[in-house]
Amino acid sequence: SGVPIAVNRTLSFVSAAPRFLSPNGDGRFDSLRVSFRLAADADVTVAVRSGPAQVATLLAGRFPAGPRSVDWNPTLAGTSVSDGNYEIVEDATTVLGVASHVTKVVVDTAPPVLRLVSAFKRLATVSEPATITTVVDGNARTFVRRTAGLFRIPAPSSYRNARVAARDRGGNIARQL
Repeated sequence: SGVPIAVNRTLSFVSAAPRFLSPNGDGRFDSLRVSFRLAADADVTVAVRSGPAQVATLLAGRFPAGPRSVDWNPTLAGTSVSDGNYEIVEDATTVLGVASHVTKVVVDTAPPVLRLVSAFKRLATVSEPATITTVVDGNARTFVRRTAGLFRIPAPSSYRNARVAARDRGGNIARQL
């Protein structure tokens, strides 16, 4: 004896981008676009959750088959949401049941902090994962720090001028060293 299985393809091609948001008005990663395609007419809800709590409903209603999208500029009633982890939850309900998709996003408006530990030893720290750009005597180099902490500034043992900059995944820029 077999067990009946239903495959629900009502909701497809779901995307939410960017995954890291920085709604600070600088034009970089200030809003999120949620896009999806419905294979059939469905009752759709696109909601924002923080932990178990639903903090916003971006879209709700009955929609015909086809592509849909909705934008969110991480605010609630005109006030920016707190920095932190959120989930974008898309539900499409038909006679087959509920098709759901969850996308994790991060709201981050704080820039990383760079600190010079030792100019002689060419050591610095960064407060969070970031893309680091160094310019030493006119030579630029960019690398990704996947964790916060200590890193070596790529420079020869003797140099005249060095600058260090950092940008986090939300596009926030650190004060340059």
